[in-house]
Amino acid sequence: MYDFETLIAEVLRNRPQLSRDSLLNLIQEKKSSVGGGYLTDQGALFLIAGEFGIPLRNPTTSPDLTLNDLYVGANEITIVARILALYPVAQYKRKKDGSTGKYRRINLFDAANVTKLMVWDDDGFAAVEALGLKADMAIRVVNGYVRQGLDGRPNLNLGRRGRIETIEDRDMLSQLTPMSELEKDVGEVNTEGGNQNVVAVRGRLSSEVRKSSFTRNDGSQGFLTQFRLSGKGGEKQLRVVIWDDAKLPDIRPGQTVRVTNLRIKQQNGGESELHGDEGSQVEVVGGATARGEMFLLAKAEKLEDGLLLSVINSRREMSRVRVRGDVAQKVGQQLKFGDAVELFLDRGAGGEIACSEVRPVRENRPSGLPTVDSLFVKVQDVKNHEEESGLAIDVIALSRGLVEEVQLRDGSRVPKGEVTVGDDTGEIKLVAWRDAANQLLEIEPGERMRILGLKRRVTKMGVSLVEFTGNSVIEKTGRA
Repeated sequence: MYDFETLIAEVLRNRPQLSRDSLLNLIQEKKSSVGGGYLTDQGALFLIAGEFGIPLRNPTTSPDLTLNDLYVGANEITIVARILALYPVAQYKRKKDGSTGKYRRINLFDAANVTKLMVWDDDGFAAVEALGLKADMAIRVVNGYVRQGLDGRPNLNLGRRGRIETIEDRDMLSQLTPMSELEKDVGEVNTEGGNQNVVAVRGRLSSEVRKSSFTRNDGSQGFLTQFRLSGKGGEKQLRVVIWDDAKLPDIRPGQTVRVTNLRIKQQNGGESELHGDEGSQVEVVGGATARGEMFLLAKAEKLEDGLLLSVINSRREMSRVRVRGDVAQKVGQQLKFGDAVELFLDRGAGGEIACSEVRPVRENRPSGLPTVDSLFVKVQDVKNHEEESGLAIDVIALSRGLVEEVQLRDGSRVPKGEVTVGDDTGEIKLVAWRDAANQLLEIEPGERMRILGLKRRVTKMGVSLVEFTGNSVIEKTGRA
């Protein structure tokens, strides 16, 4: 594996008339003229070598690895997986000087493994928030390194040189097993051996929920939530224990719930339990007393096997919900942009959520949902808008959508689409990456569009632009 100095030597060997200083100057010129903030010194060197006709093997772009490929001591590796749980930012004391540091833990999973990802710096924390990461979302961890955790297992770490990307490529998504395929009924959970990870379990709540507090050895207060779940037929039951101050919904006996991010624990008496923590989630997925969740409808797309709804919740977060079969046929003609809808969410799959029932709300619109008028931001107000994500604009295309390949800091090349849009207050650039970039090719000057689910970004030159996210929606509404 080459390093930067090895590549420098390779170029100078093929171009002996160049001095090292001249080559370094060319690198800086290339970054300034072409990089646009996306080229590292090494990436610029690859471009220069290509112009000279010198083939270089990219030393930093390795194929995507899986959690099964992790080993202690690995550096600058790229891992693909799905998110199992996100934890809040926590503090720790450094052994050297006793100072306080911060970290954030994210549990990752694939078909056979669960691994901890530790994010260590403020930039990483901000990136997690900006990307809107959620459980079951597929991500790529770039330039990570692996160290042994306190449990002796390999832990993936992300420092200042690394980054997280969301995966939108459908081929890659299909290779990453979604949480729904790993979900087990309580009766299917194998409790022999103990200390095993359980990604998700489904069962009927067969007891009241008991919450209590206790005092830890260090004097701090801890919290505990307990309930029992029964499997299909009610023959097998398991006790679920959620430690720490996990945010749980109001659940009642008789409801069917899904609980994520658990481990099997065997007690001294031989009984096995499912233990979770503040990264665990509990969701009501069925039962006579289950209640739907309210959303604002952004778009309803017809599919061969149903509908794909793009919806916005009370926190202005966008999601995609798949509706199949008779339910889709029943409501498909009734739905329109701006409707309030009550959705009975069922299971996650490939970054999309399935839905077992859809109820348009025509009267007594929920007060917590945003209104259509409040969603949209004028172009001149994007820069100073309070929220960095969940933006929506109603604009006219001022240029033709273009897509080109650009080189990222790790040396990889990805499609990047751009188009200039505007309204009566100004103009702004709309950017889309990877698979989403191709949507911009279909944009013609003069087309009117509603675009929802965008995020704001400010370039190094202080220029504001808006970017597509994994759940962005673009709806053409006519021509100027």
